[in-house]
Amino acid sequence: MNEVQKRYSGGAMLLHWVIALALAGQLALGFAMPKDASGFQLYQLHKSIGITILVLSLARLVWRWRMGDNRPPPAEAGITGWLAKAVHVGFYVVMIALPLTGWALVSTAPISVPTLLFGTIPLPHLPLPAGLNEAIEESHELLAWGGIALFALHVAGALRHQFLIRDQLLARMSPGGSGVFAMIMGAAVVALGLLVLVRVGNGVDESAAAQIASAAAEGGTAPAVDESNDAALPEGEPTPDAGSDEVANEAVETAAPTPTASAAPTATPSSGPPPQWTIQPGG
Repeated sequence: MNEVQKRYSGGAMLLHWVIALALAGQLALGFAMPKDASGFQLYQLHKSIGITILVLSLARLVWRWRMGDNRPPPAEAGITGWLAKAVHVGFYVVMIALPLTGWALVSTAPISVPTLLFGTIPLPHLPLPAGLNEAIEESHELLAWGGIALFALHVAGALRHQFLIRDQLLARMSPGGSGVFAMIMGAAVVALGLLVLVRVGNGVDESAAAQIASAAAEGGTAPAVDESNDAALPEGEPTPDAGSDEVANEAVETAAPTPTASAAPTATPSSGPPPQWTIQPGG
């Protein structure tokens, strides 16, 4: 086997493809999540996947350090070799900084929202000042766009080696030494991202506002909000419970007939600081 075809270890391959699938789905989910009460569980899932990517990325760095000189050598030199290296370094920055800024974003939000990873493991907030929230939010979004740009460059580079240079570079990340596996997995990564983006973006999970408006239009009662959604969310996240009441009021005012003068006055909510909510284990 020549130097170009020298393959990565099995552990490196496994981490590469698992992280690639998770990152593609995570980026798509982040852009497509609904911004109302129906998105609460998706936000919890988004945070859970993000921390998983962080752990796997750190594990891959450790694996890379332990492998040392056993890694395949660079496939190219010059500007293209430098660009390939820059893309790899950029991926490590995104895979680590994106989850960390997301964690910091939740930790500095105006309203404290507990996080249970996959509904089981509590994730404590980072001790950061709330004044950093806006800057962290912008950084998180920029890193997400950077991740998409890196994905495009990485895929373009892989296709260039496979079909233009024909140096069997994809075999380095394929068990058995065949580039076919890498092509199939690459297509699966892209397909997963597009599937999440389309399905979530098209509202597979109907928003609470749509459900309430439908019930009001039919003269029925508004559906109950699941207790697992009873948490106030930080800026950019939906606000179940108190937020759901606001959504419900807007939806009912839109769908219900205009009240007459004899109608009973609506009670105004009391002012004051927002309540602190907790999520029960398994909620």
